Amino acid sequence: MTLRLLRVIAPASLALLPLVVLLSEVPLVAGDQVAPVSAPDGLSLAPPVLPYSPYGTAKIGTRNVYTGTLIGAWCGGIKVAEGTSEFAQGRSGYGLDIQRDDPATPEKDGCVASEIVTFTMGFSEAETYRPDNPGEPVVWASGESEQVNLTAETEMTYLPLILR
Repeated sequence: MTLRLLRVIAPASLALLPLVVLLSEVPLVAGDQVAPVSAPDGLSLAPPVLPYSPYGTAKIGTRNVYTGTLIGAWCGGIKVAEGTSEFAQGRSGYGLDIQRDDPATPEKDGCVASEIVTFTMGFSEAETYRPDNPGEPVVWASGESEQVNLTAETEMTYLPLILR
């Protein structure tokens, strides 16, 4: 790591203060190519991994689900995202951001590229329908946003709570 002092060109009151810049490598430009720049220890210059963002309708059979119905996304048998349904323009729908699995943690907390994503609505497994790719399974892909409509065939039954 290299320590360099640079004089700041600014108003007179600030011009006397040196600016300390820590650089580990200076990028070299040759034509259209730029040499990679290394980050200081413990930092990464890699762009962040974007989540996979499915959205769509949420129905039980042909009927809309109730507003606030829990929608879960699962990868490898682990719930990796959860949200609730909303009602707008005569339809119930949802939207989720499913993060990538963090390789720095021992537990699974997200999905990996091309891993199959399954969904639940309430306590029921949901069938998926992708208008752009009907019949294909839903797979996790960083930065992708696509319509995935959900349908559960079993009705959720709510029983009254009777207190004595």
